[in-house]
Amino acid sequence: MKIKYEIHRLNNAVGQGSDRKFVALRSQAPMTEEMMENEIQHACSLTAGDVRAVLSELRALAVRQLSQGSRFWIPGIGSLSLSAGLTKEAQQDGHKVMGRDIYARGILFRADHSLFKDVAGRAQFEAATDSTLSDDYTAEELWAKVDAYLTDHAFITRRDMRVEFGLSAHMADRWLLQFMAEGKIVRRRSRRVDIFMKK
Repeated sequence: MKIKYEIHRLNNAVGQGSDRKFVALRSQAPMTEEMMENEIQHACSLTAGDVRAVLSELRALAVRQLSQGSRFWIPGIGSLSLSAGLTKEAQQDGHKVMGRDIYARGILFRADHSLFKDVAGRAQFEAATDSTLSDDYTAEELWAKVDAYLTDHAFITRRDMRVEFGLSAHMADRWLLQFMAEGKIVRRRSRRVDIFMKK
């Protein structure tokens, strides 16, 4: 299956006035645990229960190794390593950094070169027929649309913002927060979804 892609642009990249193109790949849903167990079961002599036990032990080993400061290497796949950060207090001048000032920030993955080579050799790409990019509005243009929508409807939701005005989830949230900060709308919490009404 070919990987769908879109070409996005960064406006005024690096402050030099020119746009910069970049590729945004569409990720497919990952295999479920059950699907993975079945795939491996059909490819070798292990049963689905065996695969489950191996994966469980692999995870336990990863937790043990990473929490002790070791890299965790999975042959043919790559290695995991822990990244750490400093608390805000430790960033201040004159603060003596102690163990309690350091926290686990994330887990980094570095692919084995052979894995990357195999994936890169098989991957094929094709342009997506639809776009995940938000329509581009000024604040005045979008507020006029939202205002008109709220004339005919009691409230608006994030989903409405996406469907009605062609916005991504991120941009819908951003605009709703901005209009709230400007005092144009207020948020009402409900059990299922947040709704936004004219103030």
